[in-house]
Amino acid sequence: MRKFIHFVLPILMVSAFSACTATVEMPTGSDTSAASMSESTATEETTAAESAETVSEQTETESAEKAVLDFSSIDSLVNSMTLEEKIGQILLARFPDSGAESIMEQYQIGGYTLYAKDFESETPETMLEKTQEIQKAAKIPAFLATDEEGGTVVRVSKFPQYRLTPFSSQISLAREGEELIESETAEKAQLLSSIGINFNLAPVVDITDNHLDYIYERTFGEDAETTGEYAALIVKVMNENNVGSCLKHFPGYGSNVDTHTGIAVDERSAASFEANDLVPFKYGIEAGVPSIMVNHNIITAYDSELPASLSPAVHELLRNDLGFEGVIITDDLGMDAITLYAGEESPYVLAITAGNDMLCTSDIEAAYSDIINAVNNGKIEESRLDESVKRIIAMKKNLGIVTIGE
Repeated sequence: MRKFIHFVLPILMVSAFSACTATVEMPTGSDTSAASMSESTATEETTAAESAETVSEQTETESAEKAVLDFSSIDSLVNSMTLEEKIGQILLARFPDSGAESIMEQYQIGGYTLYAKDFESETPETMLEKTQEIQKAAKIPAFLATDEEGGTVVRVSKFPQYRLTPFSSQISLAREGEELIESETAEKAQLLSSIGINFNLAPVVDITDNHLDYIYERTFGEDAETTGEYAALIVKVMNENNVGSCLKHFPGYGSNVDTHTGIAVDERSAASFEANDLVPFKYGIEAGVPSIMVNHNIITAYDSELPASLSPAVHELLRNDLGFEGVIITDDLGMDAITLYAGEESPYVLAITAGNDMLCTSDIEAAYSDIINAVNNGKIEESRLDESVKRIIAMKKNLGIVTIGE
């Protein structure tokens, strides 16, 4: 890791169950689709977009260089990393109230997840400055992620300095059709990029037709095939804009209760998952989605004891049966469905041995300590960490966040 050469972070560094979150935040306004905007609101939206575009253009001119790592390949980079640096790279941590740069310098984590409170008091200009300072502290450029799903889960567009109305929910977009999905996804990616966010923990591809279900308002409200088509379109647009996307919540959330506050047991059959819930994930994988988030439900069809996020059987389904080669991410390992289950076992160690690549955590120190102890006592092989770090860096490379061997 001593071979890194100096880089300047570009503005278009590029920016998926509220990933890594313990609360669902309501937007300040109601859903407003582009098709139903008034003329005056549309004009205001244009003004906000132009402002963000101006910020983007100015920063692009000032920092046109890409983050370049002085290695011939991903393998050579990973081989140069210390154990501590590898552990840091697999952590996707909740953005701290203070000291983000110093924490990055100390742990060299793979990335931060930012929430509404992290954007609320900032402007597009100051937010960009904040994300750039974090990147300067990262030897390997970091994921700066958020959950900008639209509707009830918005972190950035919740505030008018970024967008005068929150992004529409997936259900609202689905009612308008593919054209609006495509255009709003592109706008979302460009807004996130303009403030240094390069990873959106979305879309939600869960399926349920019961409007009373916990997850319903965050879905497309459509059948499996249509949901898959919409998911593939979003993945395509996000990839074109060099912003990471994440399908969630594998293998499908269904009608289960909120795992932020307790354990959910899903007793549906494997045949039911195959016919419905897995379909959108297959579409997304075919479209090239770079990451998938696994839920915390206990899926008895695959594992009657372990939550999906900690189950090797569920990860084998995703890797072997569906052929996913990208980054597998846990939902927040501090959620009650995990803490109530894990007992004295470390959820971070269980998550790695199950097959996850990145761990969402609000406790960097505990995650770091548990993992390094597990490596030192032989519970986790360092080569297992290497597999995940290679996938993480490959995702960053594919999104243009970093350049290696070019």
